[in-house]
Amino acid sequence: FVVVRQGAAASEDELRELCRGALASYKVPRHVFFIEQGAVPKTASGRVEKGTLRRTAEARLRGQ
Repeated sequence: FVVVRQGAAASEDELRELCRGALASYKVPRHVFFIEQGAVPKTASGRVEKGTLRRTAEARLRGQ
């Protein structure tokens, strides 16, 4: 999941290319999902709810 700053633009391919230049090939993401800052699920303590993001990604992939 990627939150793009307001006024900025990025594509899935651009982000993957950026990752390929900085990460090992097995760490480059296969899927990139864009999400609004306010849509990032957080716990009461302000941490990102990774499980919720995982379920959201699974649902989006099933829909493809």
